[in-house]
Amino acid sequence: MLKSINGTLRIVHIQSSKEKNNQNIIIHNPQLIPELLLRDNSPTFIHKNLHGLKNTSIPCMEASLSCPSLSSSKTIYLPEVVYLHTTCSSSLDIAYTLYKENLLPIWGSIIVTSQTAGRGQLGRTWCSPIGNVYATVRLPQCELFSKTKAAIIASTFFIHALNKIGFHVFLKWPNDIVVFANKQWCKVGGILLEERDDILLAGVGINMNKNSNEYTIREDASLQPSNLPPHPLFSGYGSILPLWLSLVSQVYLCYKEHRDVNQKTSWVKLAEQYLCLKNCSVVIKDGLNEHQHYKGIIAGIHDNGGLILSTSKQKKIFLSGSLYPLL
Repeated sequence: MLKSINGTLRIVHIQSSKEKNNQNIIIHNPQLIPELLLRDNSPTFIHKNLHGLKNTSIPCMEASLSCPSLSSSKTIYLPEVVYLHTTCSSSLDIAYTLYKENLLPIWGSIIVTSQTAGRGQLGRTWCSPIGNVYATVRLPQCELFSKTKAAIIASTFFIHALNKIGFHVFLKWPNDIVVFANKQWCKVGGILLEERDDILLAGVGINMNKNSNEYTIREDASLQPSNLPPHPLFSGYGSILPLWLSLVSQVYLCYKEHRDVNQKTSWVKLAEQYLCLKNCSVVIKDGLNEHQHYKGIIAGIHDNGGLILSTSKQKKIFLSGSLYPLL
């Protein structure tokens, strides 16, 4: 069952209208949502105009609302509105457009079927075929998500959420979601933070249903790509939306827990709990100067979000860079 923390659930479906130049957000009646997800194909709609978005219906997302993970007795608490959208340039771009239209509150989010211009860390391209999670959530601009620690905290919260749901995943500093499979670390996703005007957005990409020939692998990639490991409730195309709803719920609860604790660095312990390659030998290409390479052993995470590397001479803290395991 679905329920919102603030008392109303709004699953928002952006869909094209037959009327020319008339684009609508269609909002399911919040009181009827739990029953409609399983039984009713004719929900009540509320219509609002939304300008500047090209929309089409997305039946694959609609069908996913009957995923077993949503028909269980467990309640999913959503902090805010969730938008569904078809192929677009990037979920980050659509989220920003929604914000400019005053339609994306803090903890509001959008999930799209695919992206034509998905992006990752350092401006790299994120391959985005249909069948995976491509989403953006608006984060609060607060002390927890501030300065150089924001990206790793957001990544840690999403990785913690995935583990709470049942996926055994880890954090590769600073923002990669990884798994250990076939005796090696593989990348299954990533988190990208963007700050525009007065808004903080977290773009999330997670591989679920890619075939091996769909991966675009950079020559300097440190890890091979892969998919999330199998899960009894989240498998196949129909599980994409339910997984995102569960993630938003868990990330919000994690945020509340660490926002309210007295110890401001409680998140560091959580990040190190999931940190892959800790106490292992690695090479780091400095984010400020990629021609600079440093070898050492990962000692942990600094409270400014940096990676602590123990070299033969000293401990160094890196705020950005590319991390490569030494075999």
